[in-house]
Amino acid sequence: MPARAERGTTDDPVVLDCYMPNTSKPDPRPLFTPSTLPEPGAPDPVLTFIENALLAIANRQDEAEIPEPPA
Repeated sequence: MPARAERGTTDDPVVLDCYMPNTSKPDPRPLFTPSTLPEPGAPDPVLTFIENALLAIANRQDEAEIPEPPA
């Protein structure tokens, strides 16, 4: 009688049986749909956001009171 294997171990080879059909992947979704396409002459929204952020920072710096250095 062969020795009993510990629980969870075996000397038998493991065979993975799975079926992988040969199907193509679906087309990826487009980045822009016709309703969200920017107008041809419209500025880049990322650049517009960056420009607005830089203007807001510059305006805050102008409004901040900078103390005079001691003489």
